[in-house]
Amino acid sequence: MENGSSSAVLTDRRAWLAWGLLWLIFAGEGLFGRPPSVGRVYRESAHHWWAQQPLYNQIGKGFLYLPHAAVLQTPFAALPEGWAEVAWRTVTIGIFAVGVRRLARLASPVPGDPLFGWMTLVSIPLGFSAARNGQAQLIVAGLAMLTAEALCRRQWNRAALWLWVGLAFKPVMLPFLLVAGVLQAPLLPRLAIGGVAFLIFPCLGQSFEYVIGQYQAFRDSFERTTDLGISRPYAQVFGLLQVWGLSVPAPLQSLLRVVAGLGVVGLLWTLKDRLPRPRQAVYFYIATAACLQLFNPRSENNGYAILAPGMGLLLGEALVRFRSRRLAVGVAMAAALTLLGYELQVRVAPDVRPIWLAPLMGLVYVGLQGAALLRELRTPAEKISPEELLIPRPNVSATASTVSTTRSRDRFRSGTETTVEATAGKTPVTDAG
Repeated sequence: MENGSSSAVLTDRRAWLAWGLLWLIFAGEGLFGRPPSVGRVYRESAHHWWAQQPLYNQIGKGFLYLPHAAVLQTPFAALPEGWAEVAWRTVTIGIFAVGVRRLARLASPVPGDPLFGWMTLVSIPLGFSAARNGQAQLIVAGLAMLTAEALCRRQWNRAALWLWVGLAFKPVMLPFLLVAGVLQAPLLPRLAIGGVAFLIFPCLGQSFEYVIGQYQAFRDSFERTTDLGISRPYAQVFGLLQVWGLSVPAPLQSLLRVVAGLGVVGLLWTLKDRLPRPRQAVYFYIATAACLQLFNPRSENNGYAILAPGMGLLLGEALVRFRSRRLAVGVAMAAALTLLGYELQVRVAPDVRPIWLAPLMGLVYVGLQGAALLRELRTPAEKISPEELLIPRPNVSATASTVSTTRSRDRFRSGTETTVEATAGKTPVTDAG
């Protein structure tokens, strides 16, 4: 137990060191170089906002987010460019890293489990490009993982807060908000109250007429952006088909997106009675993120960073839990081909827009994840009480776990059969780390 605990601490430290190194690379690039960053677009939107200038160019490019995003960029716009890049990278990488850690704890709160290390191993390479570009996709992913943790712990106010903040940064948070609202009835009143505050928020520092005008401009921009994503191939399922000569009509695309969303809700609803609450929360993130990335009309290659935590989790579970080398190799290949997708595509098919390999590997990953889920449902791991795992109880002391562990060691030393009683199913987790 002691060796396993020390190994886990070492693994976690190495993982955090890797995240720190990623931040250091881009912090240095922001200060001393000129990185390819969308941060400038974000900061310009803040200047436009306070000058009451139009935020949207109505050509489907540039600033494509809700007016809230311009307001949230105000602190960064007030800094010199280099320090603004450092601060923005700190927020994006930091929230993403914390989200990965929390999802790892949800997947397995057993001390000594190396899942965070495996998830980091996949998330950093696949998130590298998004981190370098300063994309808000990492914030959405991180806040969605924090939402999964909050839902699991029945922290409804916190879950609603993460969902609305994520939507303020980027509209792609909407699927997570809708799925969570459908599955968790106690969340609905919090979302309703938060929605009112969300709509009012931009009016606090600007005239009502200007805010309404920007809301209307966002609606028009959103329609043009969506139309562009449907007519031109992007890194999503229908773009994959389009570059290889199979175009799906726009109405059918919309219908299939609705069907995919309903499929995610149906799957997660089915799992409510078949998996412990922590595993339900994990699949809430995994399934919703996969549906979002594979069916979002404007998905880009580097946006597949949102699938990276799930890929890393599946890789770790394939090695640690399922003991399946075949599954591990499949996940590793899907992650590697997603990472190297652009270079491979321009060599294999130079005449085709290089957006098809990422969604193809995304579909492969979904298939592998589905196979793992079926295996989990057929041969579930230890029955873990979600209340014991996730809801701290005042009358439950950590002393019981310590005594159980001590007795187990004493039995081992006396040569008798050891039964480790301080397992994940009996040790309450009071800190999600």
